[in-house]
Amino acid sequence: MNKLFKFKRFYGGAFAVFVLSAGSLFLFWPFLLGKLPSMGGGSLFHYMYFKEMARFVYDLKMLPNWWPAYNSGYPINLTLDAFLNPVFIFILKYLSPFFANNIMIAAFFVANGLGLYALARTLNLSRTASLIAAVSYSFSGVVVRYVGITTIAALMPFLPLSFLCLLKIFEGRLRWFWIWFALMFYAWIGGWSEMIVYALTALGFFAIYLIFQKRNSENFSWRYPLIFFGAIPLSALILSPWFLSVLHFISYSERAGGTGDGAAYMPTTLAHFLYMFNPRISVLYGDLLPFFPLGNEPYLLFFGTLPLLLALSVLFIKNIKGNRYLPFFIGLAAGSILMTVSHSPLFWLFHRLPVLKWFGGYWKWSFVIVFSLAILAGYGFDNLRDFFQHRLSKRAIIALWSLFILAVFAAGFIALFDSRIKLSLASYGVARYQNVPDRIFSRPAAYYRQVITEMANSLVDNFSLKNKWILLSSFLWLIALLYLTLGKYELVPYQKWRKSAVIITLLGSALFWTDIFNGPPASYLKTEPETAKFLHSINPYTSRKLPLDSENSASFVPYRIFLYTPYQFLARLSKEYGIDTIYDSEKRRWFSREMMEYNIHAMFDFDAFRNTQTLALKRLMALYFTAMRQDVSIATSYKDTVSLDDYLKAFSDEKNMRLLGALNIRYILTPLMLKNESRPIFATLAANTNIPVYIYENKHFMPRWYFSEKVLWAEGNDAEILKTLDQVQDFKKTTVLEPLTLNDEALSTKSSPSDKIELQLYTAGNLRLKTKTENHRFLIFSESRFPDFWQATVNAKSAPIYTANYLYQAILVPPGENIVEFRYPKLMEQGAIALNKRIETLLKINQ
Repeated sequence: MNKLFKFKRFYGGAFAVFVLSAGSLFLFWPFLLGKLPSMGGGSLFHYMYFKEMARFVYDLKMLPNWWPAYNSGYPINLTLDAFLNPVFIFILKYLSPFFANNIMIAAFFVANGLGLYALARTLNLSRTASLIAAVSYSFSGVVVRYVGITTIAALMPFLPLSFLCLLKIFEGRLRWFWIWFALMFYAWIGGWSEMIVYALTALGFFAIYLIFQKRNSENFSWRYPLIFFGAIPLSALILSPWFLSVLHFISYSERAGGTGDGAAYMPTTLAHFLYMFNPRISVLYGDLLPFFPLGNEPYLLFFGTLPLLLALSVLFIKNIKGNRYLPFFIGLAAGSILMTVSHSPLFWLFHRLPVLKWFGGYWKWSFVIVFSLAILAGYGFDNLRDFFQHRLSKRAIIALWSLFILAVFAAGFIALFDSRIKLSLASYGVARYQNVPDRIFSRPAAYYRQVITEMANSLVDNFSLKNKWILLSSFLWLIALLYLTLGKYELVPYQKWRKSAVIITLLGSALFWTDIFNGPPASYLKTEPETAKFLHSINPYTSRKLPLDSENSASFVPYRIFLYTPYQFLARLSKEYGIDTIYDSEKRRWFSREMMEYNIHAMFDFDAFRNTQTLALKRLMALYFTAMRQDVSIATSYKDTVSLDDYLKAFSDEKNMRLLGALNIRYILTPLMLKNESRPIFATLAANTNIPVYIYENKHFMPRWYFSEKVLWAEGNDAEILKTLDQVQDFKKTTVLEPLTLNDEALSTKSSPSDKIELQLYTAGNLRLKTKTENHRFLIFSESRFPDFWQATVNAKSAPIYTANYLYQAILVPPGENIVEFRYPKLMEQGAIALNKRIETLLKINQ
């Protein structure tokens, strides 16, 4: 009997592995053919990151906590891109970045489903119900949407596994503490840390629920919650150097203070629930539709056709309290949904709490929402007979059939009269949109009419029976309703009825994603675009040439590129080049590759001025928009009254070219002809398009390290200092420095023809130079001035660092021969520095 039990248990687990692995193969088979994810720029980043990570760890023998290709310094790469993830470090030792990324995406996908299956079994759900829950969660819209982003996929299994560890420890199985502690430690450094905050919030509620449920039982001990929650601060304490350094960086980044003020920027709307029924609704420019906004994060709440009905059926269970954990998951599903509805009390409360207020946006809670709904689907399946026996079940099934038939007839009606409906919607939309104040970009009236017409066409097509996704959705809902109807009237044998549920769930959850990962070929990132080939042919320096030393300093002069695509050019992309879906269209993708946007420059070993990330130094981004001449803080920059030509003239101005030169920018990539005397040194068309890309060489290029001629001291707030910087006519003669703290002797600097700089070493996070000067000179190092972390020495003695040209670094070098070194501290040092600064801040506040 014991052997039979073990066999059934093994068979159930093996079948779950088989189903989830088969589903993974169904989704990710394009990867085997050498394709990349097609989910937008974010999912492509990790090939670049893994390439750099392997180089840092295995070639340079160091953590990649400083990255010249991004001009923004540390911890951005550690906080968002999982450079400390041990799985990534291990697998990159043996596999190429491309193959490693694809293998990990599939592996984490399966692990996520298996984690939920194991949790469901521990919740005493049947094997079939557990598999339904696992399939519906792992194939849900939120998982599929973000599984292509490897650092998010790496943490997806954390949510179900954390609940599993909590249950095991509260059952007195204390060995699970070590699994939980390892999981917690891994989670903090494994990728997208915000995901852990949401998971721990849900986990905390579950722990409270278990305490109240078990507190009077003989087997309960307060040791269990203490041991369980002890792993969280313990893991955080061990990782405190990393945490402190990350938080210190954030205080200087765009996310300083969190995003509490913007907590309602992406609340749940009724349109988001529409994706539960058909996740592939995709309306062109959906957020700009005045009559039917669909939101900008599609299909996240989808978790299958049949599972949705099963989750709703839990409301008909006779004895909800008798199902030990069911009340909690009903509450978690309802509560997590209300946390995303902007007018609910829970939304108001949770987005005012410490830490949680930083993470506005329903898409971040969507993991918890779908997780809880998937478990409810499992409960619904195990208790489906309660629904069938309920006196209202017949009426419910009739109502579902009526709604289904009505929806099919409506889709058919739209298909028959789509032309008339499109014309009516377009007329209505144009009338409404013409009255919208402060429209973005300068575009002719005909363009607005064209866009609204395309919006209307897209809207109608997405609800027409001619649409393949509407047909698929109708077919899947037909199967799900037939399943419930046959079960209600017991027209199918019980065993077949149970097994068919898994098949229907798998079909209903997976078929919608048949083309979701069929992206560009691997050559998109493995083969250099024409712009990269040209730059490599005329200039041998790349970001991978580090370390540089005295022997190769003359051959390899570090430089940066600037990618200039002004926001108003998006209108030209639509009008002249036929790119209607700006972000995801095929033409846009190939144009981005030729421009090396979205951090693609890192794949081809170029330093670029801007870092395409959600974390970057505030000053870096302010200076970027100043150089673009599209300052986001100035509302008039985006009004209709400013034309593309005006932006282009401001960018092409000789003074602005000098500013770019001071930023170590040697080449400018742009699809536009600049309005100055410069002529492109190279021109090409983006692959598969007729969109031009030009390369200009900036004659005002300045080296990454140099002596300043004269100094202009700046004081005041950031805006005032930036204004001072913008007044400089020639950065080869004038350097803006801050703050003014030097004595009179230090201010008396004077250049001499005999002054020189000799490179000794330049590598990741370290610059060592030998200088020879007749007088005091300010030495400029064009690397991001991240306060407190960079350290400088002159002849091994500490030297104060000043901010040069708003973003970079400078130190005062005394007369004579000197050894000057700039160094970015190691991880443990970063933690100590951040802690000291935090203590100093607290002491000042208390005083």
